[in-house]
Amino acid sequence: MRFDGTAKERRTLPATGLRLIGFLFAAGCLVLLAACSRALDTAPQVAAHADPVQVYDGLLAAVSSGEDLLYHDNLTGRIVWNQAQFMESLINMFELTGDTRYIEIFARHADHVMRTRDDHAGRPDSFGELRKGWQTGGYYTLGLPLVLPDEDGQPALEVQGVRRAGNNHTTVEVPTEGNARFTVVIRNDFRRSEPVVERFDNLSLDTVEGVVNAQLCPESWIRVRVLGTSPPAPGIYHLSQTYTVVLHELHTPIIAVPFLRFADLVFRTSGLDEYRETAIAYVKAMEESLADYAASWREDEEGAFLIFEPSGAFWCSGFPVPYNGLSANGRLLLWLWRTSGKQEYLNMAVAVARKVRAGLTFLADGTLTMPYWIVGSPQY
Repeated sequence: MRFDGTAKERRTLPATGLRLIGFLFAAGCLVLLAACSRALDTAPQVAAHADPVQVYDGLLAAVSSGEDLLYHDNLTGRIVWNQAQFMESLINMFELTGDTRYIEIFARHADHVMRTRDDHAGRPDSFGELRKGWQTGGYYTLGLPLVLPDEDGQPALEVQGVRRAGNNHTTVEVPTEGNARFTVVIRNDFRRSEPVVERFDNLSLDTVEGVVNAQLCPESWIRVRVLGTSPPAPGIYHLSQTYTVVLHELHTPIIAVPFLRFADLVFRTSGLDEYRETAIAYVKAMEESLADYAASWREDEEGAFLIFEPSGAFWCSGFPVPYNGLSANGRLLLWLWRTSGKQEYLNMAVAVARKVRAGLTFLADGTLTMPYWIVGSPQY
């Protein structure tokens, strides 16, 4: 069976089932997004037995018809986890109702998101590269190394946040000691009402690397490197700056799929001809984004998978992408096949599906389990 935007034949659920699934997904997205855009205690309430379209439209009004979700960048993941989900909900609502108002709102968001792609926005990453994706930082990336000076203003110690998340919330305090020994106090309040505190006492420039960097791992807060001959000056140092880079292997497929679903709608739906050139451009743009991380592709006897770019400045750079991210890439490949008709994308999607299938364990009671990380990977 060929899904190329022209064939009509496909397996379907009953129409009522499709409407219910589509509405639940669309409304669920907007409930969450409306809650995120304002205080939780003022989030809109959904009445029992309400008309589904009225419910969605009420939730849509709660986010100002999506105006509250027009983000200027993806540095905190807002485009991938908020706006992309909202855009998919609009596609669902058009498929359920045929109301082109949802397509008009979608088109406004899609144009906005495309303008924010790094190469279109002229926004280089921390390594000076313009990528065909949406860079992120803060929550996801390693901290930029910060040089702590000594009392004379000369470099003493380099400190870098290396936690798996929230490095932009880390501070390092060097209390006043008055001798060659010094203390390092680390605090981080990421998603905490009270900061976690870790303390290293009685350090010297000879011992600080061995003590602080001992058993360095994604659970470590900082990494240090001695630069000078005198201890760092007392003070509180904020490690708030992190690398800004594209997390292609996870974020890009999630952002891309709504564009491709829109293109698929345009190619197979009468009355949307005015969007045809735009839809073709979106397919080309998402092919560009996929090609931008082609070097992450790997194959083994079980199928195909991806690794996070080794130079990506993430705690998991160079490691295999977990099953959820791998599945998102499989979904991207299927929609690219459907909208472009290129067999290579189907072949790649099948290889990814084989790898995901190899990680599933089917149990006797009819259920199945799947770990988060790829079986046999370093993180697993």
